[in-house]
Amino acid sequence: MQTLVCLFNLLCWGLFGCCCTRTCTAGIVVIHYWWFVPRIRNMFSIQETAKNINRQPSDSFGTALKNSVRSWGPLLRDRQIQSICGLNAMYWFALSGGQMTVLPLLLVSDQFGLTPGGLGLVYAGLSTVGVLFAQPMAMFADKLGVRAAIVTGCSLIGSGMLLLPFVSTFEGMAGVMGLWAIGSTALGSTPMAFITEAAPADRRPEALAIMRTIGDVGLLAGASFAGAVADLTSLPMAMHSNSGLLFVAATWFAMRTAVWRQQQGSKRPTPEP
Repeated sequence: MQTLVCLFNLLCWGLFGCCCTRTCTAGIVVIHYWWFVPRIRNMFSIQETAKNINRQPSDSFGTALKNSVRSWGPLLRDRQIQSICGLNAMYWFALSGGQMTVLPLLLVSDQFGLTPGGLGLVYAGLSTVGVLFAQPMAMFADKLGVRAAIVTGCSLIGSGMLLLPFVSTFEGMAGVMGLWAIGSTALGSTPMAFITEAAPADRRPEALAIMRTIGDVGLLAGASFAGAVADLTSLPMAMHSNSGLLFVAATWFAMRTAVWRQQQGSKRPTPEP
């Protein structure tokens, strides 16, 4: 089936162009999964299994989705989980808008004038810094706490986004991108560590699923937001808007978690003399 799709793509590309290719490919995929797969599956299934497959209700996926969302309610009412999910969504929002959308356009603009090869070196440098600073940032989180590492990472990324439009030399750009990469390294695994500590032991998989889902929503919306701001204003303004959102998210997260810790500390019984 994959070979058939590839050959059909090449034929449509040569005859009709890109749009027709995508439309026809989507049609073949739909037909494949709605017509071929059930029949092939029933062909190789034993009689009892085929009967059970055919008896599955059509709304089984919708019912499972509703049950999952309903079970997330108690977790989403937790202040700690609310805080980390909101910050994680804003991080992926800024990553999608700043690093994946605005940054390449800014680096190849007249301000820096990088070639495609130079752009690839910048992203390779970001990955190199991430590899080199992974262990130091993990030690930083162990020593000062996951909360401090998260706030520090957001602040470094926000600082990089804020300063980048103001520099015009390659050296200045390299220094700013280094701060950005260190902040991204700090936020690589600390949100997962934070929500693992905050969630009950028997609800940790659901808590991680909630955080990833909300993060995907931020990833989906960030690029559209940054692109719209860049079209309406400019590339530096789009970068600065993502920076401001990150600083707001870091401040909000730090304040909410600090209040929660203070409330938890006041609930502890005082030892009797």
